[in-house]
Amino acid sequence: MFDANLYDSNVAHWDHFARDLDKQPWGIVGMKIWRKLLPHVLKAAPFDKDTSEVMDFGCGNGFNSSLLVPHAKSILGVDVSSGMVDEFNSNMKKWGLADEGRFSAIRADLTEGGLDGKKFDIIFSTMVYHHLPSVEETTKVLASFLKPGGRLLIMDWIVGEEKEQYSEQIGRIMKVGGFNEEEMKTAFESTGLEFLGFEPAAKMDEMVGDYHLDKTAYLAWGGKK
Repeated sequence: MFDANLYDSNVAHWDHFARDLDKQPWGIVGMKIWRKLLPHVLKAAPFDKDTSEVMDFGCGNGFNSSLLVPHAKSILGVDVSSGMVDEFNSNMKKWGLADEGRFSAIRADLTEGGLDGKKFDIIFSTMVYHHLPSVEETTKVLASFLKPGGRLLIMDWIVGEEKEQYSEQIGRIMKVGGFNEEEMKTAFESTGLEFLGFEPAAKMDEMVGDYHLDKTAYLAWGGKK
């Protein structure tokens, strides 16, 4: 399934906001969310600073990966936004974390068999799934990049009972408002992954610009047998 309008809208949006994302309301709240999620992430996967090869899918400007640098041998950021990839690589250098390319990003539309066959111990994705046309297809592709015994960690919003109203700008780049545990379980198991858990991990209740953010982010994780 490919939605050209959704894809193009996301690329244009994230390219536009890449350079000053950390100064934008949604970029700032994104960093707050990640700080709350991080302890759960470190418990859900066996990160090892000497061996763990990690992919950050939908990596953005590198902030999320930067907090995992002490826990991984390498991190490859992957994003469809060239602007975000440029910011990721620039920030890693600015923050003194690039380490000869071990922590870097590329622009890529992932398909099975891509990245020259490279495999990962851990793949994580933060607040990306609600932008995608098909979580099942994406999960299948991500699972194909896992080593045997590897872990996939997905973080996004727990869907509410009522349909939410977003600005026109945000509405153009979102497919859905979030997911529930059963949807994540189905997405994982449909690819042959073992579904290992789902937990509410970051409660947010604050104004983001003129939008009242009253939602909870989850962590869902699974493993490749």
